[in-house]
This record gives sequence, structure tokens and C-alpha cells, in this order.
Amino acid sequence: MTIALMKLIEDRYESDTAFEKAFGLTPKTVNNWKRGVSKSYYKMLPKLAEHFEVSTDYILACSDSTDADVVSNVRSPYSKMVSIPLLSRHDAVCCGSGFSYDDIQHDVEGMILIPEEDLFGHPTAPMPIYAVYADGDSMEPLIKDGERYVINPNAEVGEGEIALLVWKGRDLMRGVLYGKDGSMTLRSAKPELYKDILATAEDVELGDLRFKGKVMLKVPRTERVRGVI
Repeated sequence: MTIALMKLIEDRYESDTAFEKAFGLTPKTVNNWKRGVSKSYYKMLPKLAEHFEVSTDYILACSDSTDADVVSNVRSPYSKMVSIPLLSRHDAVCCGSGFSYDDIQHDVEGMILIPEEDLFGHPTAPMPIYAVYADGDSMEPLIKDGERYVINPNAEVGEGEIALLVWKGRDLMRGVLYGKDGSMTLRSAKPELYKDILATAEDVELGDLRFKGKVMLKVPRTERVRGVI
């Protein structure tokens, strides 16, 4: 049984039995998968991928030793999976007008698996990579309310790309446009509803605008996030 599938089941269901009942499987099916006695989940890959909203490659991305004899035509393109922390829903990032983390107690809901290649050159770095929930509709359809996104504090934010920012004590996700005078414009995906925020070069120098990281991926489906332009 692949590590990715095991983690998906653990994150979504209270027990293996609950998963088996949901899929109409006989008791101890998952236990047999874990022990390598059965690999019947291969026949279910399309259904599992649709259910968990991931690709079949994601499910096969990190196999344990019991899957060593998998034939080459189903080998995953990923060489390694890495675990990153997912902050709880209490720490959801605002995709509205912004909010402050000051009075929020940070806690980790769990760990999620990400293909190392999907971290785009930053599998390990001085600042830890993590995932957060998005809250609000200002960045839809690019960033969807209630979905989970990977934040990389070590990655450079390019023109129009979306970042997790702190603007005058308020945390929010916005697309970033750079001005020639050192200013930055923070733009939502719905500029007709959410006005641009202009941060001057002085605002940046004073620390009124700070970058917390680049928004990289939506998880569990590893789908790269596009910018606002």
C-alpha cells in the first residue's frame, strides 16, 4: 500500500473500517493492503483519485517496500514525497479584507504529503514550508474558499504571483505587482469588488508590508497556483 493512499485515508476517515464501509469493501481490506497481502486498490485507482480529489500519480507517488514489484508502466514520476505541517482551520488565511494573527493560537492540524518536485526547488530551506486553509472569496477562482494551499517562505514572488502577506498587521493573500518606484500593488482576483491596495516604498521600508511566503500549490490535488495577470 502506498504511503500517500494510507495518509489520505487517515486524514479523511476516523478509521479503516469507516473507509471500507464507504467503499463497500470487506472488513480488513485496508489491513491487507498495508501488509502487502492484497493490492486490489490498483483496480480502484480512478475511483480513489476522484474521491480524494488527487491524481492517480499522486496516490502512487510514494510506495513502501510491499509495492516494489509494481510494473514499470504504473511507476510514479515522483522520486520522493515530503511531509509538511497543515495549520488548523483556526489559522485560515483571509482572502477577504484581511485579519490579524496576533490573537490566534497557532496549532498544527496534521501533516500532508507533497511530491518533492512540486516544491519547485525548495524541498529544504532555512524557513519551513507549510500549508494553510484559505478563507474568503476575493481570490477566487485562483484561490478557493476552504481549500488548502502550500506556502513557501523561501520562494521569490514574481510579477503578478500570489503571496501570503502581512499588510499593516492584517494577513491576506493577494497578487503582487511591482512599481518602478519601489511601491507594490496588492491585487485581488476580483478587483471590481476588492480595491487594489497600494503599498509605497516607505510602507515596505517601515515594515507595514511583509511577505510570509509564496502560494505554491493547492492540496491534496497538486495544482500549481496561477498569478493575477
